[in-house]
Amino acid sequence: MHSEIERAVAGKVAASIRASGNAFCRVTFAICSRTPRPEQMTETTKDTGGCGTALATDEQALDVLFEIFKQQVPKTSARFLSLAQSGQYDGCPVHRVVAGGWIQCGDIVDGSGANSGTSTVLGEPETFAVKHDAPGVLGACHAASGEGGSQFYVTLKPLQPFDGKFVAFGRSVMGSASLLDLLQRNRGLCDENTQRPIRDTFVVKKMVVFC
Repeated sequence: MHSEIERAVAGKVAASIRASGNAFCRVTFAICSRTPRPEQMTETTKDTGGCGTALATDEQALDVLFEIFKQQVPKTSARFLSLAQSGQYDGCPVHRVVAGGWIQCGDIVDGSGANSGTSTVLGEPETFAVKHDAPGVLGACHAASGEGGSQFYVTLKPLQPFDGKFVAFGRSVMGSASLLDLLQRNRGLCDENTQRPIRDTFVVKKMVVFC
């Protein structure tokens, strides 16, 4: 899958970057058999400042390529791209899966979902120009305080109720169908009461930014 996305980036996607001024981000999602605790992290993982879930064994992994709308949503895009490029998302658990709705990730503090690192006061939402009209829309999670942090979501279907409430800043151009299929094949992945994947087995393994 990496080579397919890399060919796309080298061809059409690279041309789109030049024409639009947008960026692209390849996100590798993985379901693994177990993940070590923070005290088992490697020094390399610790040094990146990431949330610290290093994969022990990958059972299933896939790539999703997102176009990041730097021109339409510059501030939110810049914050996400900075964290992605610095490796802080690498190894973060997907801490919430709403069946048929969305997945949520990006607690770079401890992966619990209770934190949102690098919070900045954004005031009014930046823009609602990007609509939640398809699976694979990438958006920012904002705290009730009005702060914008590191957490993000990916829609699994059109979510019009999110329009005007949450700032979307990207869209999948490749791989979202594979993500849906992965979740379908792993229906017992989550605790039904908490919507959290059991034992943090669903993670963002790696992000690579093209811009």
